Amino acid sequence: MTCIIEDFLDRGLTVRFKGAAPAARFEWRDRMTRRGVEVLPCDADLGDWLRAYRDSTRFIWVARPPVFGDAISDIALHAPQIPLVYDMVDAHGRRMDRQFAQTGDPADREKAIADRRLERIAARSADVVVTLSDDDENYIREVADTPITCVRVPNVHDVLDEQHVPGFESRSGLLFVGGFDHAPNGDAVEYMVTEIMPLLIREIPDIHLTVVGSNPSDRIRALAGEHVTIAGWVADLDPIYASTRLVVAPLRYGAGVKGKVGQALAMGVPMVTTSIGNDGMMLEPGRDIEIADNAELFAERVTGLYGNRDAWETMSAQGLRRIDELFGRGATKKRVDSLITQID
Repeated sequence: MTCIIEDFLDRGLTVRFKGAAPAARFEWRDRMTRRGVEVLPCDADLGDWLRAYRDSTRFIWVARPPVFGDAISDIALHAPQIPLVYDMVDAHGRRMDRQFAQTGDPADREKAIADRRLERIAARSADVVVTLSDDDENYIREVADTPITCVRVPNVHDVLDEQHVPGFESRSGLLFVGGFDHAPNGDAVEYMVTEIMPLLIREIPDIHLTVVGSNPSDRIRALAGEHVTIAGWVADLDPIYASTRLVVAPLRYGAGVKGKVGQALAMGVPMVTTSIGNDGMMLEPGRDIEIADNAELFAERVTGLYGNRDAWETMSAQGLRRIDELFGRGATKKRVDSLITQID
């Protein structure tokens, strides 16, 4: 979202941003304010803002189903004439369906039904739906069950120049990145530590996993040990990526394009993930990324890359090229051009 806002600013557009929750990390707000974005308090009255700016607003961008649910009444009442862009961010109903398949919790099934219902209303209400991948577009068209206009604007990654990627020998250890308010991340870390790490330790006795992400629960913190560090939230990930040999993401459920996958490859770090982790990424297993859907194969893929310099360097370089092609700022600019054309 930061990259999209910066793209709007580069086009000379005025941007006003209202978050759904208080800004937890104030450096983001300061960065946006310095660029000229008016960052509204999350408790500001949306209706007042819409009445004040509706005659000069070119379009309204709403991201995620719950935000849409909170905002749509005010938008319909105070600014029905302004084009509405719905950014789905994730295939929420599908993700909850997969979570229910993993947990069997009836509450997850109810949440899946509720998410699909809200996604259907959002897609039908919007003038343009922003999707992150072809898979997400197919999903939202099915949910909407009526013709809708979609534009694909996936995650945006600033790709490191290959000559600035630290080499194989200067790196060690594994890294997992993901906030723990998102249930698939907690499940993935537990799976990694309890089922995959024991297999890896047998092959690489000094292997170490660092887990980075906001709001780890006590259950996640309890996984820390000789071979596992639970670091919590980290302000600057660049030094960690620069010293890590492999990034892992053994996701067993979820949906949508995974920022953690693109970011690792954009930093030149090869990754081992699952088919769920590669959802919508359009990355080729064995060339751009390694894929494994059970603990034994996952450990085998990690071991094969971890100790093989030639394979590591080849996948590092290929990952950089592929992510720049698919998710670099140049590719994003063209997609935003298409989006604005659809709105106009």
